[in-house]
Amino acid sequence: MGNFDIEKDQPVLPWVNQFYYSVFPGLRQCYTVLDKEKQILGIDKILRFKVMPSITIDEKIRYKFYKGDILLEEYSNWERQTPGWLMKDHALCDYISYIVRTEKLVYLLDYRKLKFNWDKNYEKWLNKYKRKFGKTTDRYGNVLYHTSNIPVPIKELEIAHSNPRNISISAGSD
Repeated sequence: MGNFDIEKDQPVLPWVNQFYYSVFPGLRQCYTVLDKEKQILGIDKILRFKVMPSITIDEKIRYKFYKGDILLEEYSNWERQTPGWLMKDHALCDYISYIVRTEKLVYLLDYRKLKFNWDKNYEKWLNKYKRKFGKTTDRYGNVLYHTSNIPVPIKELEIAHSNPRNISISAGSD
């Protein structure tokens, strides 16, 4: 079992905000949500616009780019069978931003479309790509619990998702 480098308490990455300004015309401000309860419900960022309603985003950060896949969380705690972010029946976010930190790459996925495709393709993806486990440890290195994930290739998601937006950001620093 390996750690799949998804950061839960991520720092603000300025280049990610630059990405949001580049893909959402009329974006006035990006707010980072600090409320843990809202974060648990899937809201890490709130984007406010001049003329349209706000958009909520759940950010998933990965440190390394593995074979061009997006790691879809099945169970956030395998031992307790706690549903992961795509197994839950409801989420308050509009989009998932899947951020690959080392590549400065952001995949912006419409949550409702992704959830629909997850529900439709879950068994197929599980059989085809197999379950991978990550672990969460305490500060002493003791394993607290494991997460189960399915690494779905980006190309497969693009077909199922009707081409998610993605942009590689080369300017800026984290």
